[in-house]
Amino acid sequence: MAVSPFNEDSRAKLPAGTVSYLEHGAKSETLVVLLHGLGLDAHDYRTLLESHPEQHAVALTLQGFEPDRETYARPVGLQVHAETVSDFLEYLHKEYPVKEIVLVGFSLGADLILRLAELWDVEPDRSLRLHGAMLLDPNINHSTMSISRLFATARRDNPLPALKQLVFDAPNMYWFNVIADYASRLAAKTSVMRRNCLRTCSSTGIPTAMTRSGPAWPR
Repeated sequence: MAVSPFNEDSRAKLPAGTVSYLEHGAKSETLVVLLHGLGLDAHDYRTLLESHPEQHAVALTLQGFEPDRETYARPVGLQVHAETVSDFLEYLHKEYPVKEIVLVGFSLGADLILRLAELWDVEPDRSLRLHGAMLLDPNINHSTMSISRLFATARRDNPLPALKQLVFDAPNMYWFNVIADYASRLAAKTSVMRRNCLRTCSSTGIPTAMTRSGPAWPR
């Protein structure tokens, strides 16, 4: 398959549905696949992709994290995400059979790499040979999943208390700046989802109250 310089609206049809991804093409021997963190999406890697024009790289948006999603997604478990990542890697391997795949995950994305290893151990027929893997800030156990626990209880119609608590928990100014930037990205995405959901409910006659209960983020 021909490699284009940059494509920000790529789609892949997988068994679990269609997923979107960013792709920066290059004639490198390796293909770097990037998995984002909780509440983020592939676009958070755009600057990184563009700053390394010599490297062929792909950033996947996990199901339910699409920035332009019209409706709220039901919670998706790590197992389903891991299966989707496995299918996506198989898709890329078929598209670029001579390239060595390097898998990189941040936070939730790093957790998915660990879950993917478990999946491939149980179902070796689905496994692929990776050139390498990098886990950035993985959750070692449930005690480190403070953000996941916080957003699991956030309200869809009013996530502000959860976002405030997230920033309030910053231990110093460095982490305050990092977390504030992260919270602003989540707030922007939540506002779009809320507006789209209200518009969808209005056009379909679904009572707005039906969209207001339950956790806002996959657990």
